[in-house]
Amino acid sequence: MNFLLLINGTWYSFISQGRALQKALQAAGVNVEVLICGDSPPDLQAFKDYVVIPIGSWQQYDMIVAPALAAGLKTMPWLVSDGSVTPEIIRKLNELPLIVTTSNYCKDIFVRDGLDAKRLTVIYECVDEDAWRPYTEQELNTFLDLVSIDEPDQPNVRLSYNLRHAKTQGIPIFFTLGGDAGSKGSVEILTALSHLKDEMPWIYMIKTMPLDPDASRIRPIAQDVIDASNNLADRIRYISGEFSQDFMVGLMNLCDVYVVTSRGEGFGLPLVEAQMCGKMVITHKANSTPETIINGETGLLAECHIDPQGIARADIASLQAQLQQSMQDTALRKRLSNAARQTAIERFGKKIIAKQFLETTKEFLSR
Repeated sequence: MNFLLLINGTWYSFISQGRALQKALQAAGVNVEVLICGDSPPDLQAFKDYVVIPIGSWQQYDMIVAPALAAGLKTMPWLVSDGSVTPEIIRKLNELPLIVTTSNYCKDIFVRDGLDAKRLTVIYECVDEDAWRPYTEQELNTFLDLVSIDEPDQPNVRLSYNLRHAKTQGIPIFFTLGGDAGSKGSVEILTALSHLKDEMPWIYMIKTMPLDPDASRIRPIAQDVIDASNNLADRIRYISGEFSQDFMVGLMNLCDVYVVTSRGEGFGLPLVEAQMCGKMVITHKANSTPETIINGETGLLAECHIDPQGIARADIASLQAQLQQSMQDTALRKRLSNAARQTAIERFGKKIIAKQFLETTKEFLSR
């Protein structure tokens, strides 16, 4: 069986999704080729005997699905249902024998907006457990050398500068990454952290993408939270930019708890990446994120509120309680973190996702 992964190159998350699937299928002995689509239609003449897997959003139908169908290729899209599409795209998708999506949450949106449920199946995204893994003590120390600022003779240096000191002192480090961070719930997380007891030290790392200056850092939209809280700014470490996967693995290993309360999420890849690195996750009961952790086993779930536009926001009191519990109960944090990696491998690792994809493809080809 030959696969062509036709990936929407607009967002790196889709490239990451496709590359992980490529490794999983190759490990299962399958021939896999990858094309990352830009603005021009891809040339598919060399792939007549391939099953094409368009990977991206249903909004990119014309970029990644239509060219494969026009070339007469067997096409089984693996799509997320972010945003909205025209009735015409819904009609065209309903003409396909099978569509794979990344979560039951996405499937529900597809069905809500008019797709035939019988044409939909869920396969979670794959995460490469060989790349996303816990660091050895030596590896962590090497990474700490890169990201820590140590001024032992200067007592007034900000707490968040010296991450090595924080790790040595057992100060919990929380971490959120993605987009402008605000869409990942960082304002709600900051608000909840600001309500914790002042004597409890912590550090909050926020990783954003370098977008528009007003959107690429959470500081402008969270300044009111910072201004209202004593010494809150000294506990926050901002990181903005595009970095290698190895650097991101380092950041994930650096934290103690990965926390995210996304306002919308088609899968929540970093939640699984955190678990692969042996980190517990705190999230909320909204969109797809509850599908990526097991409450009380690999992480904790806070309550949330859904506004009339369907946007989810964490309940501050509930989130505060989960954050406080993870800080105070080090045994709980250790237990959840220790269970996270093996559970994630069993649910999202290369072997299980490759098996599900091959079984689904056989079903697709038989329709």
